[in-house]
Amino acid sequence: MPAAIPSFGSLRLARVSDLWRIGFVSAASFYHSTFFPYYRPSYREFPHDTVASYRYEAHNGILNPDTIVLVAEDNYKEDESDSVYDALKAIYPFSKDSKESVPKAGDQVIVGIMFLSLLNNPARKG
Repeated sequence: MPAAIPSFGSLRLARVSDLWRIGFVSAASFYHSTFFPYYRPSYREFPHDTVASYRYEAHNGILNPDTIVLVAEDNYKEDESDSVYDALKAIYPFSKDSKESVPKAGDQVIVGIMFLSLLNNPARKG
């Protein structure tokens, strides 16, 4: 029988079912990086592509045995979309056309993502 995974408070291993939220949280947080305009130059014109790209990267990480993807959870705040950039706010998932259900204030939602490489010589250095 495998050992039980210990509890790490608000951190847990990411699941494929988390990808919807991971895409939005990644886009919202990485926007503040100095690399974002260079890494995602068309984010204004193609916000869906930006979010989908982050989901694709997270999906690959979750399925890769040499990578650990962790998510942090916290209480949902109804005004969270007020602090994201305009193109992302325009496609925020909780509209009347969304397939996703709207969390209620206080529900646990993903608020952060971390990728850990288990390789000795990762492809990205520096």
